[in-house]
Amino acid sequence: MKLLFENWKRFLNEEADSYPRGEGDDLEEVAKVVIVSPDDTVLILQRADHMVWKPDLWDLPGGFQKKDESLEQAATREIEEETGLQIKDLTEFGIVNEITIYKASVSADDQDIELDDENSDHKWVKLDELEEYEFVPFMKDFIVNALGESTEDSE
Repeated sequence: MKLLFENWKRFLNEEADSYPRGEGDDLEEVAKVVIVSPDDTVLILQRADHMVWKPDLWDLPGGFQKKDESLEQAATREIEEETGLQIKDLTEFGIVNEITIYKASVSADDQDIELDDENSDHKWVKLDELEEYEFVPFMKDFIVNALGESTEDSE
């Protein structure tokens, strides 16, 4: 039964061309979060192959703000929906177009990920490992900037 619902949800999203905007109450503003672990690794997510926009590329967790919620609430909600994580120390890092970038942390004992259907894989990576992954536009730059570093050939 779960598979049926997952397939139906995927069909509705693809047919409505709803990704990257998934639901009717989504606003234009997006919250993305650079989540840093105590061992200085960053969480990245691989977009599922059924996603209309940039399938299979790596991304930061986050998503669209909904009506009647702040961007901070959107960031926290999206992290919990996409990963099951409880973040702490959420701080705004910057704004690019409609995307507000946040930085947050997780405790050492809260790094188990429960992916939703928007993502197919996850990794906790060090800054020097970012070049091994193909990211959606600008996400690698957001990670590098949030950690106060720079790399050549960032997307």
